Amino acid sequence: DWITIPAAGGEPELTISKNSPTNSEVLDALFWQYADGDSSLTLENGFLSGNSNSGVFASIKLANRSSVQTYGSRYVLKIMDLDIAASTSHAVFARAAIQDPDRWHATNLSYTGLAPVIVWGYGGGPPPVGLSGVIAIAAGSGSSLALKNDGTVVDWEYGSGEPSMSPAGLSGVTAIAAGGGHSLALKSDSTVIGWKTQDRRYGDAAATPPLGLSGVTAIAAGDYHSLALKSDGTVIAWGWLTRLSLVYGAGTPPVGLSGVTAIAAGGRHSLALKSDGTVIGWTGDPNNTSVTPPLGLSGVTAIAAGDYHSLALKSDGTVVGWGDNYYGAASIPAGLSGVTAIAAGSGHSLALKDDGTVVGWGDNIYGEPPAGLSGVTAIAAGSDHSLALKAKAE
Repeated sequence: DWITIPAAGGEPELTISKNSPTNSEVLDALFWQYADGDSSLTLENGFLSGNSNSGVFASIKLANRSSVQTYGSRYVLKIMDLDIAASTSHAVFARAAIQDPDRWHATNLSYTGLAPVIVWGYGGGPPPVGLSGVIAIAAGSGSSLALKNDGTVVDWEYGSGEPSMSPAGLSGVTAIAAGGGHSLALKSDSTVIGWKTQDRRYGDAAATPPLGLSGVTAIAAGDYHSLALKSDGTVIAWGWLTRLSLVYGAGTPPVGLSGVTAIAAGGRHSLALKSDGTVIGWTGDPNNTSVTPPLGLSGVTAIAAGDYHSLALKSDGTVVGWGDNYYGAASIPAGLSGVTAIAAGSGHSLALKDDGTVVGWGDNIYGEPPAGLSGVTAIAAGSDHSLALKAKAE
């Protein structure tokens, strides 16, 4: 119920409330401003104060408790208009319990942005309690990844809700990818780290990048294999690339493939987006139709690979699908437009729209988003679950 009046006529911007808040509500909102990085406010020795040059709050002690009420959570809570996800989803908000409404709703840690991870489907499991500062997500088979703004990675397995198999001390990460039995991290020095996850049957080879691999700009993880895009526009593949037992491999990249700007790894196939907006696919399975884009497909800006189907996002915000359509994952919903990102799982597909909502289709167990899901900034689709990253609650 707060209204912001823009600065005008030489007067500064003014924020007021429509409901005549109490002093504690006003101070609570000021605590939120401080936690959100407002440079005009300081917190020292239990006092919330205005900086010496901060206008109407200059040098005023706005709170005079001897100590600030702290909780184990990392967030300052705002009573007004907090964005809460549907309880039917597996959303986990790292939020403190307000045990006494007369006390300050504050924390002893800096606010880094409220970015809850929403999970739905079967095999995802709730994120670890206290997960914060998330800037990217990835979904594999029974496991999930979150990249934090400090360059560290958190991964968790189905049913545990606890950090899992990522290497100790892993840092400096700029991108992540999750596959069938392994995960990958791209580091700021352009090298790649891989590790096995819950399903260890296929993780060894796919989790082991080629010796000396460097100059990498993007990574992708499939069910049995991994991909790396290098700065020269070429693609490197490793893992199960050839036929083993009754399982077909993913195939090696086509000879001479270059000019690639994005990659995607599926169940047993791979995709490459070229700088001219066209798509190239390859596989070790001669019966896999997910590698052959529709004739004349162009103007593509992003790609996604599922187990046996593929997706392409076009520059006009529409989506094209092809490959196996047993669950309807390759059949794009009629009228779908305004799409900014896509993801492909085992038998389902996701699209993030420019209004922050998510559309899912195919196998509804894994694809249908929770009712009312909005404010989403990123999506990921695993073999048996889906993830959404929500923006900071204002």
